[in-house]
Amino acid sequence: MLQGLYKVEMHTVHGSRRGVLYVYDGKMMGGNSAFAFIGTYQDADGDVSVDISTLRHNEDPNFQPLLKTDKITLALKGGIGNGLYSIHIRMLDGIDGGNTGVMVLHDGRIHGGDAFFDYIGSYSSANGRWKGELVNHEHTPNQGERPVFGGYEVGIGFSGTYTDEGAVAEATALAGKRSIRFSAVLKKLAEA
Repeated sequence: MLQGLYKVEMHTVHGSRRGVLYVYDGKMMGGNSAFAFIGTYQDADGDVSVDISTLRHNEDPNFQPLLKTDKITLALKGGIGNGLYSIHIRMLDGIDGGNTGVMVLHDGRIHGGDAFFDYIGSYSSANGRWKGELVNHEHTPNQGERPVFGGYEVGIGFSGTYTDEGAVAEATALAGKRSIRFSAVLKKLAEA
């Protein structure tokens, strides 16, 4: 499922660099204008771990290493864990209200809901950060109990951080012509 060609971006206090990485059969190979990337990965039920090294292939001094050394080996662990999460939403910007429900995260897909709404979407995650988008749909008329999203199919974009126990995110929803910000806290209830 992870196989393919990826654009990669690396950021440190020394700057940013980009390159490409081909991923196949537990191996990773790629690079950019000055450095080759060589490594391996393991995917254990959506919990991805990576060991990758850099090797300079272009001696031009205009291409400076991102971490101030030409050779480096990194061990990375990424991916929010698959599972069932509780979600607690709190509105921001002075809007009164919130909501609670459940969310299943599984291999980049989101499925969830509560007594009035269901939502589906997708996400990506690595190195403690995650982002994604989903559509919130009213499956049962809420009769004014949840007036902010009631009656609308709402597109939502979010970003935040995660740990083994759960995640947090800030999100922006578009309900009709209204843009609404809220925060969400997810707590892992069960492995998927």
